[in-house]
Amino acid sequence: SAPSRVAARTTLGDKSALSRRDFVCFTAALSVAARPASAISTFPPPALGTFRLYLCRHGETEYNRLRLAQGARVDQDLNPTGLLQAQALAKLFRNEPLAAVYSSTLKRAVRTADAVHSEARGPGTAAVRRATTPLLGEIDFGALDGTANAEQAIQATVARWARGDLSARVGADGESGSDVVGRVRGALELIATDLSSAESLGSPGSSVSGPSVVAVAHSAYLRQVLAVACGLPLAVTLALDQRNCCVDVLDVPLEVGGRRKATLLAANRIDHLDGLVSRRHDKAVSALQDSVAMAASAYTSLGF
Repeated sequence: SAPSRVAARTTLGDKSALSRRDFVCFTAALSVAARPASAISTFPPPALGTFRLYLCRHGETEYNRLRLAQGARVDQDLNPTGLLQAQALAKLFRNEPLAAVYSSTLKRAVRTADAVHSEARGPGTAAVRRATTPLLGEIDFGALDGTANAEQAIQATVARWARGDLSARVGADGESGSDVVGRVRGALELIATDLSSAESLGSPGSSVSGPSVVAVAHSAYLRQVLAVACGLPLAVTLALDQRNCCVDVLDVPLEVGGRRKATLLAANRIDHLDGLVSRRHDKAVSALQDSVAMAASAYTSLGF
């Protein structure tokens, strides 16, 4: 995963960089991310016709600790801190009925998802399905993979995607925006199709809530999922942080290809990682709070 950092300052100063709708979505996403997260059990159950998607980032690796770009071409396992984070994430879902646990095929995501699956229980007597798919893999950063100080170049490419140039590739020979958005849509459709079975949804006509699943993936990729699933402009992804073993909570329509969009209930939740987050988390939270305040000020000054 790419080193994560709030980058709102690169776009808010230029009124032409964001449309009014983009700006409203951008500030709304920041506000959701900055809110203290509620316990998972306090969220209302997903409505019929939707599924609850818990998006999780994998635990820490040595590349994360060293702040090296860690894309699809780097297959690092979890370090000792990452293993503890994965255990803490698993405990969070211990009492949450899950239909399935998904992950990318990369070791860091597989190890994290396996920890969650080992603690998970299915709805009723049903077993919890475990599945891996490359559709959930991290973005291919091309020649930037494994290098230091790659964040600016990666975010510059994402900024081009946000302006509509989805043909731009990360690191020249990495993935394009079209590639990534296609994978995101494919992953959402895969999960929705799996959950459309009678085993997941209960018998026809039963008054049950929608099913819940966990999907473990990677920071740069997860930002794109949040934008695509919720119908937000890709510019929003420049400001969303995704910490190791964080949790995003979305309610997603089972008809993914329809007009309805997912509802974002929480983003970057890390309160289950007490004592297991690096010290730079305090700086990240401070930067996020600064960005929210700056967004509110810019909203007025830009005349929206």
